[in-house]
Amino acid sequence: GLGMLAIGVGGADAVDVMAVLNMSRKGMGGTGALTAQVSVYGTHWVDLFTSTTAGRIAILMNEATTATIAQTTLSGGAAFTSAGGLYMPIVAQSTLFETPNFILGHTGFANTALVMAGGTATNYTYDYSINKNDGNGWSVLTTSNYTATTLGTALNGITGIDAALGFKLKLEITTGTGNTTAITSVYLTTTSSTTAQDYQYPLDTNIVTFTGLPTLTDVVILRAGTSTVLAQQDSNPTSTFSYTYSGAQTVDVGFIKEGYVPLYIRNLSLTTTDSSIPVAMSADRNFI
Repeated sequence: GLGMLAIGVGGADAVDVMAVLNMSRKGMGGTGALTAQVSVYGTHWVDLFTSTTAGRIAILMNEATTATIAQTTLSGGAAFTSAGGLYMPIVAQSTLFETPNFILGHTGFANTALVMAGGTATNYTYDYSINKNDGNGWSVLTTSNYTATTLGTALNGITGIDAALGFKLKLEITTGTGNTTAITSVYLTTTSSTTAQDYQYPLDTNIVTFTGLPTLTDVVILRAGTSTVLAQQDSNPTSTFSYTYSGAQTVDVGFIKEGYVPLYIRNLSLTTTDSSIPVAMSADRNFI
């Protein structure tokens, strides 16, 4: 399979199916083909512009890989199929999706219902959290159990989105009515403008991977010397955490895990090459 790709094109033509592993499609022009693909893994989020004033943010229901595990959190027995579906037949099963990057070029959300393929949108409820890249980090995940329609209204009410800075989104989908059909994709309709669509994603990115973490460690990466959150993961499910960035930068990194002494790395210089950093957290002898 191929690695992560970031592609931006103009216009509003249809986009061919891209059955590629670990792919991220960003800032594309077109309606986008969101059909399920067999044996495609690690490809989840897509953001598109369908006209000069509108766009879509979509999720393809492909199983995560080690490179994308932080983008999906399954609960209650929810599971992906190898045919590009998310299977959640039992009430209260849920999956939480998180964008890996700040999404550029979208000025807000339209007051339009979430659109689902494969499954039936009314069988599920929806909650969200947003990070508007304004230094305040993530909002609290809602507990409103929105319908597909009321979710669109709630997202439409969000203010303060800067298309140049972008935003990150978490979307939780929970089964409200038992069913036997796998979801293959969902998308949200956004607003945009010709000016906003001129903001481009960086083409060159690098990854720093922190290894040796206790499972379920909370991880946060901040712009050095500030409270601006660049990336974070609560209860990281594996022993590694990867941060994708563009250009050399300096960050502060924090690791917090119950039973261990909190560990902070201050003024960590990240270069324009990939790197791996071992992390050794010490057990807290005072923890009971």
